[in-house]
Amino acid sequence: FDPIGLSFVLPRLGWEFRQVSADYPGCGLLLALTGMEADSSDMMETGLATHMLDSPKILSGLERELMDLESWEQQAILQKPIKAHMQEELTSPTGATYDRNKPYRGQKLAHILQNYCAYHASGKDILPTNEDFFHEHIDPTTDLDQTPIIKERNSTLVNYAASFDEIFRQERSVIGLLERFRQVAYRDPEEYPEESEKEAQEVAKDVVARMEKQSPLSLAVTDQLLRAGARAGETVESCMVREYNAQLNMMKGADFEAWGQHASSGRDGIPLWKYKTLQEVPPDEVLEIIQK
Repeated sequence: FDPIGLSFVLPRLGWEFRQVSADYPGCGLLLALTGMEADSSDMMETGLATHMLDSPKILSGLERELMDLESWEQQAILQKPIKAHMQEELTSPTGATYDRNKPYRGQKLAHILQNYCAYHASGKDILPTNEDFFHEHIDPTTDLDQTPIIKERNSTLVNYAASFDEIFRQERSVIGLLERFRQVAYRDPEEYPEESEKEAQEVAKDVVARMEKQSPLSLAVTDQLLRAGARAGETVESCMVREYNAQLNMMKGADFEAWGQHASSGRDGIPLWKYKTLQEVPPDEVLEIIQK
């Protein structure tokens, strides 16, 4: 993927809003290793998106509101106090000029989002705004204490990660992950006649098919990027550096050329990758791609 810090973000899905997805490391691994596309529910339940619109029809109204919104500097409610001659500006302990309106800046934006969006990433629904929520003497742009209700959400991505959580936690390599999913995908259905087991088998088959289409080298590199990005002490910046190195080196390699030729030819099937299996990929080459 592009060097935008995803190797930092994906291992931490759900952390910011304390969502259920934070308990399942498979969420990020599924997105990165299978190319699975996250829909709106997946993005909301993992924190990749923060606000949800019910319908695209109201998007134009939201855009107009945002276009008419005053700039950060103009979002002031309190007047600047009258200052006596030679009186110094009130400053913060760090020496910065004290901003009396700082608590109110951005509140109008929050109010607009609350009016247009159905719910936010914390899982709370936002009730329709009406005059009963606000007192006449309170500026509605600074009083956002609406009463939320919480409904049960559903995310295919989170459900998959939860169903195979044991595999994601036990396996410490992309080779191990693929082998475990193969075991589930190709086991004897007569030994697991339950409907839920059949569904799990179909999901596992899809995961295996998606991973086997990818370049083994790129899968190994992506897996290493995610595991490095998940370490304590990592930052978005440090992850972006590794991602940048990996992207440049992969674009110079044979697999990128093979992918380009295959895509331009319009042929079906899988490109002729440098390595046929993950087992053939040298760990030293993976590290060199990331660190060089």
